[in-house]
Amino acid sequence: MDRGESVFPYRHSELFGFPIYLCYNAVIVSKEAVMMKKKFILAIGLTAALLFGLTGEAEAFGWGDIAGKAADKAIGSVLGSSAKKKPVKQSPPKSEKQKKSEREAEKYGVKRIESPDGTKPTAFADTLDPWPPDELSARPDWFDNRTQPWIMTNARLVAEYESMIQWRAYAKQNGLGTIEPDEIRYTELMDEIHVRVRAIERYCDAAEYGDDQSMQSRASMGDYQRAVASNIDPLSGYDLDLSIPANTLPGYHPERN
Repeated sequence: MDRGESVFPYRHSELFGFPIYLCYNAVIVSKEAVMMKKKFILAIGLTAALLFGLTGEAEAFGWGDIAGKAADKAIGSVLGSSAKKKPVKQSPPKSEKQKKSEREAEKYGVKRIESPDGTKPTAFADTLDPWPPDELSARPDWFDNRTQPWIMTNARLVAEYESMIQWRAYAKQNGLGTIEPDEIRYTELMDEIHVRVRAIERYCDAAEYGDDQSMQSRASMGDYQRAVASNIDPLSGYDLDLSIPANTLPGYHPERN
């Protein structure tokens, strides 16, 4: 054996190339992690690149089994930590208003829902929101605690709107003045009535023309579903032109008031 020949299984040039090899693997895996937007892939990749790279060199010294086990253990640890379940967040306690709404809904066999799709109204006509307070400073809080129009039955919606008309007359008579919260409340109730009326009429127009595609499209819209989710008779006083029998309206629930 020549004196210039190395006694190690690898030549000097290969040993110097080892760090470059590790960095190359780390960069490749890092790019994959960014593209896939998964942080744990980056951790696995870097760990594998380092430990598996070391495994090849360690085999030269008879340490291959140790390095291999270390790599497997590191990857298992990363995967295990990424698979841990996140703690389930508990829902906040229900307010008295929510509980009351649920009790009212149970009378009609309807469960309270939080989504504003309106397909299952939870605010019925046997209860109305209070009038806006006389004090202007108290009206923002009153507005924040109002019943949303989209969960109201048609009867409740009309009753709330007519109640606001009465309050506006009362406020004018007593010089209370109006501000944004009560003005918005009045407008949103009026707008929701008109939206529901138009939704029913548009479906009726499509039905008269026998346009099945348009009928299906109209019936799938949220404004239509809110309109037919309860008895539509209260809307008749707001220019509802019903040109087809009410019992032919898809999804109609006349028993809800």
